Amino acid sequence: MKTRAAKVLLALGALGALGLGVTTAPAEPPHDATVSPGTTQAVGPRDRARADGGVLAASFDELERLVAALAAPAAIELAAETYRGDLVVRRPVALRGANGAVLEGSGRATVLTVDASDVTIENLVVRSSGRRHTAEDAGIKLTGE
Repeated sequence: MKTRAAKVLLALGALGALGLGVTTAPAEPPHDATVSPGTTQAVGPRDRARADGGVLAASFDELERLVAALAAPAAIELAAETYRGDLVVRRPVALRGANGAVLEGSGRATVLTVDASDVTIENLVVRSSGRRHTAEDAGIKLTGE
């Protein structure tokens, strides 16, 4: 149930964008997850190996340029730092953060708008969205298929 998991992650991201500390430790794992009895399932950013073929975005300007370029790599790595700005993704791409990677919005709009299919967002804290109810500002807004 990939869709169900995506909805849960988006809901948690929206709470985090509002500045609410969200810690998740589900009483029961989703029916499609495999967790051994007596173990805990880590939720949230964590250390991970860098993906093969991914290019590292050193700044928000470079991240924005890489996301916009149609011929850019399919995987973009974000370092353990804060990238400040509102980002729009209009092509299939994977955004993968190192532990400590933060996408911090302007506080005036949606932080990350995804207007494409086949977009992956992993290990990335998203915060500081706008608060306009009429524009439905969010941490992450999906408008693609």
